[in-house]
Amino acid sequence: MINKILIVDDEVETLRLISIALQRQGLQIITANNGTQALDLAITENPSLIILDIMMPDISGFEVVKRLKKNKNTADIPVLIFSARNQLDDKVTGYESGADDYLTKPIHPAELVSRVKTLLEKNLSPDKKEESKTYTVGVVGAAGGVGTSTIAINIACNITRQIHTRVLVAEMTPGHGSFEHFYGTEAKKTLEDYLKLSLEDINAKEIQNQLIHTNFGPYVLPASGELENIQFNRSIEQAELIVREIKTLAPLLILDFGQLCWADYPRLLNYCNELIIVTSPLPGIISKTSDLISQLSLLEFDSTKPLNVVSVSHARSSISLTMQEMEDRLHHTISHVIPAAPEQAYQAELAHRPIGMMRSNDLISQQIANVTSKVLARFKEFTDTISGQSKSAL
Repeated sequence: MINKILIVDDEVETLRLISIALQRQGLQIITANNGTQALDLAITENPSLIILDIMMPDISGFEVVKRLKKNKNTADIPVLIFSARNQLDDKVTGYESGADDYLTKPIHPAELVSRVKTLLEKNLSPDKKEESKTYTVGVVGAAGGVGTSTIAINIACNITRQIHTRVLVAEMTPGHGSFEHFYGTEAKKTLEDYLKLSLEDINAKEIQNQLIHTNFGPYVLPASGELENIQFNRSIEQAELIVREIKTLAPLLILDFGQLCWADYPRLLNYCNELIIVTSPLPGIISKTSDLISQLSLLEFDSTKPLNVVSVSHARSSISLTMQEMEDRLHHTISHVIPAAPEQAYQAELAHRPIGMMRSNDLISQQIANVTSKVLARFKEFTDTISGQSKSAL
């Protein structure tokens, strides 16, 4: 993920110059011109680093640092004070407030960039280190009802059985949850219970205690199926914090987004290492899939991050597009085609079991296994890379 830098200064020209220097390094920039705004953005945007002036119109930079370090949601964000005040007493006060570094104006842009990079490398907190070890798969539907939940839970079940690792599935679909309905398990708390909370009250420990541990392997954070809860798709700050927190709870996280309902969905998709688009072999849905692929390519998917398209059929093949016809219309490969299996789906629902676990050698189970194998290969490659980095650091 691209590092996000929050720059706080009441001088517009300073904001502009620092932003230009850091954007040239491929860093994402957000800005604030007073301390109050900085404290709000630190929570809602979760920056990788904060560059902070001392002299501001409302709250001094020293006080901002103190408040940041007292808040559990912002305490681990590195803070670089960048001020014209160059007296020793100012620097001592800055460090005593909790700042990680102190630079005085003016400074050559190259030195500022160097100090920023050093802080980004050195000040990765234990929680964020744990988060970085989690491989996150997003499952997105090109239209409602195409089968994102089926794909998400079956991949999770297969991986749990194959490598016996902890896998967490989260339904990121406020008001459209299906897990409780299909699998007959009543949740202690749902996604919406956390979306209602203030940011300060959302934490991984609380969520972990409320997860459903299914009898077929994965852990699940379900969403409610009550339509009145659709309103929580506007709680993007809470949703983003929930994702950050649950990324610390398992080595593999699968986010079931259904048909994307979030107003600012890129903020959530940016946490994914890869995406699976679930579509259906119908002309209208394939057209929507093509548009979705174009939108997601702007977020680095299908270039630096894998993007796979899986077609799930709900009708007989004689009235569906062929795989070649779908690929011609999408200008994109179809990774897997999962055939219609209405009788098996009906039996799976009666048994409250994922469809891929009903039979081991039929076509639908084999195709789901093929989808799983590709996800599993990328997950293992990711964990091997993380393991190698950890050994190098010793």
